Amino acid sequence: MFTVHTESTFETTHATATAPQIVITTSCHCTYANQTFPSESVIYNKTDKAGWCYFAYCSSSCVSEITHKPCPQTTTVPVSTVPHDCTDVNRKNGDSWNEECTTKNCINGNVTTTPVVCDPADSVIPTCVNGLKPEKVYYNNGCCTKYVCPYCDVSMCQNGSCTQESCIYNASDGSRHVLKDGEKYNYKCETITCRQINGSFVTEKNNTECPYSSSQDCGPGFEYVQREGECCGTCTQVACIYVAPNNTRQTLKDGEVHRYTCETVTCHELNGLFVTEKTIRECPSLSSLNCGPGFEYMKKESECCETCTQVACIYDAPDNTRHVLKDGEEYKYKCETVSCRQLNGSFVTVKTNTECPYSSSQDCGPGFEYEKKEGECCGSCTQVSCIYDAPDNTTHTLKHGEVHSYTCETVTCHQMNGSFITEKTKSECHYLSSQDCGPGFEYVKREGECCGTCTQDACIYDAPNNTRQTLKDGEVHRYTCETVTCHEFNGLFVTEKIKTECPYLSSQDCGPGFEYEKKEGECCGTCTQDACIYDAPDNTRHVLKDGNEYNFKCMNATCLKRNGTFMTIESFKQCPPFNPDDCVPGTEQFDKDGCCKICELSNCVLKKNVTRLHVNNCTSIEDVEVTSCTGHCDDGSMYSMEENIMMHSCSCCQEEKFSERQVTLKCANSSEILHDYMYVESCSCTPTKCEEDTGKNLAMTDAPTINPYH
Repeated sequence: MFTVHTESTFETTHATATAPQIVITTSCHCTYANQTFPSESVIYNKTDKAGWCYFAYCSSSCVSEITHKPCPQTTTVPVSTVPHDCTDVNRKNGDSWNEECTTKNCINGNVTTTPVVCDPADSVIPTCVNGLKPEKVYYNNGCCTKYVCPYCDVSMCQNGSCTQESCIYNASDGSRHVLKDGEKYNYKCETITCRQINGSFVTEKNNTECPYSSSQDCGPGFEYVQREGECCGTCTQVACIYVAPNNTRQTLKDGEVHRYTCETVTCHELNGLFVTEKTIRECPSLSSLNCGPGFEYMKKESECCETCTQVACIYDAPDNTRHVLKDGEEYKYKCETVSCRQLNGSFVTVKTNTECPYSSSQDCGPGFEYEKKEGECCGSCTQVSCIYDAPDNTTHTLKHGEVHSYTCETVTCHQMNGSFITEKTKSECHYLSSQDCGPGFEYVKREGECCGTCTQDACIYDAPNNTRQTLKDGEVHRYTCETVTCHEFNGLFVTEKIKTECPYLSSQDCGPGFEYEKKEGECCGTCTQDACIYDAPDNTRHVLKDGNEYNFKCMNATCLKRNGTFMTIESFKQCPPFNPDDCVPGTEQFDKDGCCKICELSNCVLKKNVTRLHVNNCTSIEDVEVTSCTGHCDDGSMYSMEENIMMHSCSCCQEEKFSERQVTLKCANSSEILHDYMYVESCSCTPTKCEEDTGKNLAMTDAPTINPYH
């Protein structure tokens, strides 16, 4: 491959500060096989298979000029400092092989051909002592011949006897070959080797393994070719092979040209040899120092050499200063702002006059003052105090050291190195929810306050059983010997405790017939009856133990204890029926013995009484109201003159209207039954038949009665 290098020498002169002028002086040289050849020098001499010599020359303009002519049989190996393989025949440097009665060698990328040299003495036909006709045999792979006597070479005969000194090989084409020990004969795909083993000569046959069988086994730019009569084919170059700058291997046909960045590649075929000509453009050795302001020496994409490329805007300010601005960068000079913009690869300077946002302190916000420095276009608002946004969405300003307190936080203003810093101190609340409050309290947070409080909403009471109780307003709890009531007065909860005052503390506090008794778990004891208390008709009170009696007039009182209950049984002398309701008021009195009552009778009336009913050993469960008719009705006797008899008129105080009612009775066997009884609704005097008066008075007899209330 040929490469043309162009070198340039740069001389820089500066006509102005921004536009350097470059003068370029160019020199060149040719490169082949990694060697550099100056102009007007020989590059190489090469020989092809047909015996033609090729001459490459680097001209004064660095153009490779190639000429060819017939050359001697032996080709001089061109001098090369770096060994190369023979890629056109796919052989390594230093390889040697036989081909068509020639010996070929690969030396530094060139193939040399040397004809096989035969011994001139082999042309003499000997006379065989055995009388046989000499035979023509081949050696040196069939390139040389000689005549030998069958089975015995005259030169081998000593003292009339023959000694074998070589192998004799009869080829399949009818030729005979004599091979020395170690000598080989190649015929098509067969290799015959002569070996001397223990004084005997043995012929070994080996079939040749071909390295290539098709073009697929060849590399790019090569094709598989097998000549007639040869055992194996070879890979023959049919195109130029070139490794491009992008590290890809390219193949070029004869005359084909490929252009890449900084180099041009052309393929030439010269008498079967493929030569790659590569021309490389040489770039000047400069740097950004050779460029003006806003320019850098750099290589653009898809370009070969670096150039002075603009990378920034150049701005000459009114104060005669020059400024280099990058894309997007700004420069301000008083009220003028210069911006650099890159548009479609070009750098454009945009000038804008500044509109001042502030003209006085009125344009500044709270905590700021207007300030304009000398030489500046616009003034600015400078902070002179702390600015604090309170929780109530109001904004406040604080001077240095000033302290303000707001809901839940205290704010202090500090000035440090010209900066104003607002220090906030948050309040810590002791209570956050009702869970933080104790029993009887609830969490309340009023609007505008930072922290909530635990407000009492019930009375708190430690009960005698060591438990803490809460009571709402008006709620009452009762415990042993104590009653607790909760009251709320103007938001205050007051617990009122009332101790139980026991009416009896000992037997001395109990009346006659009672003794003091206090049960476990009860607050107060009681007076339990242990005798009958009998109030006699003479207004005297008597204490009667069980079985004791008291007598007064027509009455006898006896104390009995039944099932733990004390009762007084009174026995009276039987008096005629007496109902005070039948009496005219104020007419009641005792008879002369003071035992029975008598009175002036009144008219018939309805009488009501509440008692327990006793029927057949069964007693009503509850008290029953029993009504009856009582009172006096007019009656009389008079003589009838007509009838000449005594006429009697009688009337009876009896029920006028009644109804039937039911009551539940409990019997001695604990069973319960329903019992019907008559209930008198109203009474009246009803005429009735008079009975004959017997003239007999009812005798008064003693009959006992029970007073269950004593």
